[in-house]
Order: sequence, then C-alpha cells, then structure tokens
Amino acid sequence: AISTTVIGAAPQADWQFTGSNGIGDFSLSAQGGAKSFTLDAGVVTIVETLQSGYTSRIGCTDGTSAIGRRIAITVTWGIQVGCTFTNTVTSASLTITKVVNGAQPAADWQFTGSGDLGDFTLPAIGGSQVFTVAVGSYAITETVTSGYSTEVGCTNGAASIGNSIA
Repeated sequence: AISTTVIGAAPQADWQFTGSNGIGDFSLSAQGGAKSFTLDAGVVTIVETLQSGYTSRIGCTDGTSAIGRRIAITVTWGIQVGCTFTNTVTSASLTITKVVNGAQPAADWQFTGSGDLGDFTLPAIGGSQVFTVAVGSYAITETVTSGYSTEVGCTNGAASIGNSIA
C-alpha cells in the first residue's frame, strides 16, 4: 500500500504519483490517503510530485526509507510492503492586522515578535503585514499605547485581552 500523511495544512491539490512495475500514475487526497496495489515480484520505483512549500520523507514497512520524492523497493512474492510519504509544510503565512476603533494615535503601532518576526510597526490608522514563517509557534507583543485597550483574536481560535498572544 502507498499512503500519504500531511503534517501541517493540506495543500490545495491532491498528491500525484508515478510508479513502475504496473503501478502507473495515481493520486491521493490532499488531506492524506492510501491506495493498495497487487504487483509482480521485482523492483518498484515510486515518485511523488512534490508540491511547493512541502518536504517529503518516505518510510516503508520493509525498512527502506528516503528523504525526497523517490523510492525504489523490492517486492517479493507473498510479502506485503507499505510505504508512507510524509509531507511536511515548510513555511506558513502569518498575517498581523491592526484595527483601530476611535481616533488614531499620533504614532504608529509598535510590535515585537518572536523568531524571525522581530520588531515591526503598523500604521497609526491600522493595517496589515504578512510574514512568511517556518511552521511553529510565535509570540507577538504590542507596545501599550496610553489611552487604548487591546483585544487579540486569531483565525485559529486563540484570543487574548491585553497586548500579547502566543
């Protein structure tokens, strides 16, 4: 059986594969899936078409493994071999948006972010900045501006009343 597992967000398109020894071209769901084949004994090569923003590791039940998109395994009569292509998101998009209710302050809004985010500002009238980041967790703190209260909400469900979220 050939299967795929996705670590992180699933891509827009299904995973595409090409195989030798009677497998041919096939696809598996973008969210992950599996397909079984009955094959003649011999060497089978399976190649996955990688999608942008993902890396792939392959592990098979016979101990064969590879980093990348291609693996060759030896099929023996009466022995079942399963190979899993584990596709991991290599980057993600993080958008920070500042909405101002009421009068805008005299200066831009100041933020400090962990990792590659670093220090950044958003305009006094509000606005957004998009970061391309590695998959992981990030902390973002807004410098408190006198006369304003802060609420934080995220599309992943995280929320905070105050000036910091992780």
